[in-house]
Amino acid sequence: MNQRFSITAAPGYSIGDIIVDGFVEDFNKTSYTFFNVQQNQSIYVEFIINKFIITTSVSGGNGTVSPLGSRTLDYGTRDTITFIPNTGYHVKNVTVGGVSVGAVTQYVIESVTASINIVATFEIDTYSITYDTKNATTVSGSTTSEW
Repeated sequence: MNQRFSITAAPGYSIGDIIVDGFVEDFNKTSYTFFNVQQNQSIYVEFIINKFIITTSVSGGNGTVSPLGSRTLDYGTRDTITFIPNTGYHVKNVTVGGVSVGAVTQYVIESVTASINIVATFEIDTYSITYDTKNATTVSGSTTSEW
């Protein structure tokens, strides 16, 4: 009598080693069949959590990202990225996988399910000065700003 077993990994996992009667079988099989079963036999399947690379970077300088660089995270991990402008600058834009999420100071990945690139850009703070002449005919002046 033959006995066939189907092997299916849960979402976020891959099939690792398949050990039959103490011996490792082919990696990543999706089924195993015991042929002509006439005694007790065993099957053990190891499932491995999938891992993904989250890469954060800054385009153009003037700030940083925490954490910065490439990290390997397990499937389903929650991850928080913070964007920190230098003094006199602010977050201009953040892209996640090439798609803008706006001028956010923090981005949360609720559940890592794929590798992704996250890029922050910063720009200098600018201010407007409004002059009210109140019966004066001219207004003059200059401003200097250094950070």
